[in-house]
Amino acid sequence: MQSSPRVELRWTKEQLEPILGPLAGRKAWHRLEERVSKLNADGKRHGVRFTASFDEGALTMSAKQAQALEAFREKLDAAPGRVQRSFGKLIASGTGGGGPQAMGHCVERQREAVARRANEPLKLFAELAPLPGSVFIDPPFRLGEASGKGGALQAVLSEAASSSGGSMIIVGPSGIGKSTLAGEAFRRLQAAPGAGWSHPLFVPAADVQFGPGGEVEWEKLPGVPAGLGPRLEALFKEGRLLLILDGLDENLKLQDLSNPAAWSFWGMASRNRCILTCRDRFYNYRFAFSPVERIFGGGLKIMSLPAWGPSEAKALFGSIAERGQGAPKARALVEGLSHLSRLPPDFLRDKMASFQITGLTAWNFAVYFALHNKGKFPRNEYEILEYFVEQTLRWEKGKTREGEPLPVEILRGLLVRLGRSADGERNGRKSWRVTPDAILEVVGRHYPFLLERKVQLFAALREIPFLEYEAETGAFHLDYRLGCYFAAKNVVVLALQGDAAGLREECQSPMSFQSFNFLIQAFAGFDDESRRKFFESAKRVFADVRRDYERDKTASHARVMCELFEPLGCLGSPEAGEFLRSISARPGDFPELVNFTCARGVAYAGDRAAVDAYIRRLKKDRDARRFNSEYYLHSLWLSAEYTLQSGRGDQRRVNLEKWERQSRWFVQKLTTSDYKDLRHIQLYSFTDLLRELGSGSLERGVLRGVADSLRKESSDWSADARADLADFAKLAARLDPA
Repeated sequence: MQSSPRVELRWTKEQLEPILGPLAGRKAWHRLEERVSKLNADGKRHGVRFTASFDEGALTMSAKQAQALEAFREKLDAAPGRVQRSFGKLIASGTGGGGPQAMGHCVERQREAVARRANEPLKLFAELAPLPGSVFIDPPFRLGEASGKGGALQAVLSEAASSSGGSMIIVGPSGIGKSTLAGEAFRRLQAAPGAGWSHPLFVPAADVQFGPGGEVEWEKLPGVPAGLGPRLEALFKEGRLLLILDGLDENLKLQDLSNPAAWSFWGMASRNRCILTCRDRFYNYRFAFSPVERIFGGGLKIMSLPAWGPSEAKALFGSIAERGQGAPKARALVEGLSHLSRLPPDFLRDKMASFQITGLTAWNFAVYFALHNKGKFPRNEYEILEYFVEQTLRWEKGKTREGEPLPVEILRGLLVRLGRSADGERNGRKSWRVTPDAILEVVGRHYPFLLERKVQLFAALREIPFLEYEAETGAFHLDYRLGCYFAAKNVVVLALQGDAAGLREECQSPMSFQSFNFLIQAFAGFDDESRRKFFESAKRVFADVRRDYERDKTASHARVMCELFEPLGCLGSPEAGEFLRSISARPGDFPELVNFTCARGVAYAGDRAAVDAYIRRLKKDRDARRFNSEYYLHSLWLSAEYTLQSGRGDQRRVNLEKWERQSRWFVQKLTTSDYKDLRHIQLYSFTDLLRELGSGSLERGVLRGVADSLRKESSDWSADARADLADFAKLAARLDPA
C-alpha cells in the first residue's frame, strides 16, 4: 500500500487571533512560541511539526503523512483544552478544502475502514487466510443473462474503468461475497481519465443519513475527514463520483421515496457511476420493481452471485488443500479439506443440506469437519448448525460498526426465541415471516433493556445472514429449517437452565414435526447430567400444570402436558421412561389428547407393553379410538380444543380431502420409521381409517407392499402387534387385490 502524500498547512495572523487572542508585541508572540512547543511535543510521534514565523506573522505546519496527521487531529479534537480543539478544527478545515491532498487522504482512510469490515472467519488460520479470501473476491457469477467469464473482480473493474461502462448492482445470498467483492474493487480502483468520474467513494448504505436540507451528511461516512463534506457534495452533484453503495437492504431511508431527500439522492446518484450491492431476496421482491431502478433508465447492469452447488464447494476445498500443503499449523484443516474435495457431489450435497451453500457456509463446514469428531461427519444436522450459527454470529459481530455492538449471547438468545415464536405461528414452510411487533414482544419479555436501543437492535438483525430483511414492512424471513433448529434450541436451553416457567410458556404452542426432530437430534449429544436436568425441568412443569388442570380443565393445560410427553420418550432417560409409564397407566385422569401423546412417548421410549396396553384400550373405548384416528387424519396439527365429528355429510368430504395426503404419510412412516412400537400405533390408526375412507388414490400394490415390508421385521413384535398386522394384511388384500 502506498503511503499518503506529505501535507503542509499555513495560517495567518488573522486566522490565529480568534484562538490565541491579539498577537501584537513580543509577549504575545512568546505565548505563541510556548504553544508551538507544546504542539510539537504532542505531534512528534505523528510526524507533525509546527513553525512560527515572527516576520510574516504566520504559523506553518508540516506532516509526513496525511494518515498520521489525521490521527493527530483526532487527538486534538478529544483534548480537554479549548485551544487544542480549535487547532484540531483548523487542521480539519485545511485538509478538507477539497484539493487533491484532501481527497487522497479520504481514499486512504476509506481503504482502512473497508479492510476492517473484512470477513473475520477467513483469518482463523493465518497461514490459509489469503486462499479462501480469494474465493470471496472472485466468486462464480452471472452478468446479465450470461455466465461470467474470467473473474468477478475483473468484470467489476472493467465496467467501472471503461469510458463506455455504466452502473452495476451486485446481488446474491448472504455470505456469498458481495461486500468483499465491492470492497476489493474499491481498493484497486484509481481515477481513470476520461472514464466519466474522478473519485471512488465506498459508502455502507446503513451509514447514509440526510441533513436538515436533504443533503447527504458525507462526514458521517466511515473514513471521510471533517471538512470534506462540501467538496463531496459538489462532486456528487457534478456526477464525478464512483459511488460504491454497499448493502442497499440495510437502510430503509433510501427506499422511502415519500421523502424528497431520497428522491434527490437517487436522482443525483444516477448521474454518477454506481456499484450497488444487496441480497437477492431484497432485489427480487423490492428493488427490481421500485422507481429507484427506473431512475437509472435501464442502465443498471446486474451481476448475480448465485448460491453454490456442491461442485463449487468441492473446488474450494480442493484449491485450499492443494495450496495449503505447506501450512503445518493448519495440518488438520488441510487434511480435512483434501478428504472433502474427493467426495462425490451428491454425497456432499446431502451432508450440507442444512444450509444454503455460499463461500462462508462452505468454509465454516470445512472448519467444523476438520476440527470436530476427528474428521468424522456430524452425527446429525443439529450438531453442524450449532457450530455454524455460533461462527456466523461472531463473524457478524466483528463486522458491526462502532456504537451498535450486541453481544453474541444476546443475538443467539434472541434468534432461538424468535424461532420458537415463528414455529408456533405456523406462518410458512420454506420461510417464516417474523414481524417487528413479534420481535419487540420477545425483546420486551426477555431483553427489556434493548427496547431503548431499537434502532441498533434492528440494524444488528439486518446484518445476520439467517434473517432476510423485508424493507417495505420491516419484517424478517427466517429459513424454515433454521427456524425449526432455533425452536428446538430454545426448548433445550430453557430445560437445561431449569427455567420451568419459561418452558411451560413455550409448551403452550405446539411444536412442528421438524422442530421435534431437531430436539431429538439434540438429545444425541446429551450427557447423563443434561438428561437429568431436562427431565427435572419437564417434571416440574408437568406437576404445576396438572394442579392447574385439576382446578380448571382448560384445553391449554392439556396442550402443555402433551407437548412434554413425546420429547421425554426420546430423551433416553430411565427416569423419564418410568414417569411416562406412570401416566399411561392412569388414562382416566387425563383428557384423550394427553393420553394419546403419552402413548407416543412410551412408544418412542421402546416400552412395548405400555403400547400394547394403549392399543387394547382403543379396542374397548370407542371415543378414544375415534380420537386416535381423527388426530392422525388431521396431519398431527389437531388443536387441544378439537371436537370429534360424526364423519357424515360435509365432514366426510373434508376427511376424504385430507386422506389423499395423509394416506401417503402413513405409507412413508410405516416403511421408514426407526421406532417399531410407534409404528404399531400408526398401523392400527391406518387400518381404522382405511376401513372408513378406503384406499383413496394410492397406487396399486402400495398397501400390499406395506404389509410385506412389515412382515419381514415382525418376528420380534408382540403377539398383539402381529395380530393387528394380520388384520391390516387382510384389509390390504381386499382393497388392493393382486
